[in-house]
Amino acid sequence: FDKYKGNLFDKIILKNINANATKVEYFEIKDVDIKKINQLFSINLSNLSEFIDSISIDKIYLKNAYTIGEGELSFSLLLENINRFNIGSLILSQFSYIDQVSDSRAFMESFLLKNLNFDKRLIDETINMILINSYSDLSEYSTKLDLLRIENFELILEEDDIEFKFAKMDGTTNNNESTKIVFRDIYLDRKNNKNPIYKEVIKKLNSDNLYDLVWDIEYNKSKKTSFNKLKLQSNNLFEIILEISLSNYDMNSFAQAQYLNDQNYFDSNVKLNNFILYYDDDGFAKALIKEIEKQESISITKEGIESE
Repeated sequence: FDKYKGNLFDKIILKNINANATKVEYFEIKDVDIKKINQLFSINLSNLSEFIDSISIDKIYLKNAYTIGEGELSFSLLLENINRFNIGSLILSQFSYIDQVSDSRAFMESFLLKNLNFDKRLIDETINMILINSYSDLSEYSTKLDLLRIENFELILEEDDIEFKFAKMDGTTNNNESTKIVFRDIYLDRKNNKNPIYKEVIKKLNSDNLYDLVWDIEYNKSKKTSFNKLKLQSNNLFEIILEISLSNYDMNSFAQAQYLNDQNYFDSNVKLNNFILYYDDDGFAKALIKEIEKQESISITKEGIESE
């Protein structure tokens, strides 16, 4: 092991793996290099980051993996260009989970991470926090993600009668300074016992009952400022925009307060500079009031509510 200087192996392929309740149609791992393989049998928290920092793998691929226990799980997974603390891409596809007891289930067509980069010092400091059970400032260590994308996600909670799904979610972040999250075609409603008033309003307004959500987050460490903008929009219903800007906001101090379970951080430090709430109605409020009046046999006016 001490003389090892090249690839550990070029490629391993396994087909039709069947072990108890787990099955994998195809498994491949390619071009594995572990420079510090002599630490393989003595890994602990103190040397974990050094060991990971010596690893490079060209590809890990699992096709049609399946396992059953309290739930039934199936998926395919592709990891490429793993080099130290960088992952070129991670693709989780055809993910499906069914709870055997409640029959609740989740499905996701694809989950993509592209160019995820961790600062090794972030891992070192996180491990050090665990070892000495004390808080450390992690805000100066960057994490970069070119793209996080989820497509065709669906969650059904049978016991709670909830159905939630969306067509696409994109997320990007850059050095802990800016983050953008975009959801397209969000659907949230009861699966069976739908609200009759809301159902009729949606029908009358010819709405598809789908929502788009955009969340922009900006943080300036040197100026200790934070800006959040949240936009929720649905065709033929409404648009809501919420903007919040803060000053004297230090991400590290906030994280430390959370670590120490200090609930008074916002009360004693942060200043609210701007709070803007914008609502643009596209007929939703008027249609909602009329439908409530119809189904509840009441009249809603500026003076109050009267029974008919």
